Amino acid sequence: MNMKTTFLHGSLKEDVYVCQPKGFIDSDHPSHVYKLKKVLYGLKQAPRACQSPHGILVLEILKKYGMETCDPIGTPMETKNKLDLDKNGTPVDATKYRSMISARMYLTSTRPAIVHATCLCAWYQASPTEKHLKEVKRIFRYLLKTVNMGLWYMKDSSFELTGFSYADHAGCQDSFKSTFGGTQFLGEKLVS
Repeated sequence: MNMKTTFLHGSLKEDVYVCQPKGFIDSDHPSHVYKLKKVLYGLKQAPRACQSPHGILVLEILKKYGMETCDPIGTPMETKNKLDLDKNGTPVDATKYRSMISARMYLTSTRPAIVHATCLCAWYQASPTEKHLKEVKRIFRYLLKTVNMGLWYMKDSSFELTGFSYADHAGCQDSFKSTFGGTQFLGEKLVS
């Protein structure tokens, strides 16, 4: 549904004319053609003319939180420092923090790269600090850099689902409980 909507709402940058479709031929002008105002699914110009609906959504989210002009970054999460409870940190507005987290929850279904970072930030929404807010903003910066990226499935691609799981003994920084996770591939594409 999202792909079809993308192609239907994309604007054309050049003039494109099409024949009248069978069943809809104007009997008074059977040889006339139509000039398209919007993209039609299947046109060779369609991929160039449209922007991903997810890309549009990302830009709207960034604009809502004043991050549309931030410096883009290549990873959604800091790799060397693990996020923890940060009891001595400066508290931030929890309502705004929760709002920033929930704005990205929809994106996690289509952007697997932000799932882990978003869920990790969500753990600390009861008492967020500046350290947590910095990580949330880092995810926004990553989204800005990757706004036009996404998963692409060819019609001939395999849809075999393969999953892997892992566990980490005492991996949680706060409670030292074991943590676990996993990855799922649809064909050769990482989806979760």
